[in-house]
Amino acid sequence: MVVRICLVFVALVLAFPAFAARAQLMVDTRTLEVGQRAQMHIIVVDGTSRSVPRVEVPDGFSARFSQQSTRTSSNLAGVTRITEYQFSLLALHEGVFELGPFQLEVDGTLMTTNTVSITVEPSPEEEGEQIAVEAFFDVAEAWEGQVVVYGYRLRTRTEIVGSARWEHDALDGLRPPREGDRPQREFVIEDESGPIRVIERHMPFLAVSTGPLRYR
Repeated sequence: MVVRICLVFVALVLAFPAFAARAQLMVDTRTLEVGQRAQMHIIVVDGTSRSVPRVEVPDGFSARFSQQSTRTSSNLAGVTRITEYQFSLLALHEGVFELGPFQLEVDGTLMTTNTVSITVEPSPEEEGEQIAVEAFFDVAEAWEGQVVVYGYRLRTRTEIVGSARWEHDALDGLRPPREGDRPQREFVIEDESGPIRVIERHMPFLAVSTGPLRYR
């Protein structure tokens, strides 16, 4: 009986921290180009902040508050309340920047978020070029049996009517998985000569042989 009571006591003690309020900083992507926008999120779990967190970003960014949302999630441990503050980021200069930590008052207690490192690359120089397409791998080298990601990127200053259709030749030494998503990402880069629309698609492949990978 003593052992059972001790186990219950330990379980209760270990469970309490799971309900403690906490704040977390998240950014949709870790790599941007000058003029590109991204979404930054400050997430408060199991706590309440009476006001929108004040954020001060490095000189390489501008930030604007977008919206606030609250939702609940139920699990075996109980009900979790999640409040999210969303900000729109605009990359202004190239470089590597640290976003955060940010402080906010949650239930009368001052809390601090984590930091997120963001790399801002120079915007593409495409004067006079209305459309450009490139292909790339996510790694320069891979082991046999490793999953690599093959990506396409389309940049255009003109309006795209309909959807972009991607086709590629067979890739030596790579085999597509039987199942898997091919996520597509679209965003706009604000440029002095006008907006540049970017469409990216990433496809996973399995490396099945050794040697140089040839693609075009």
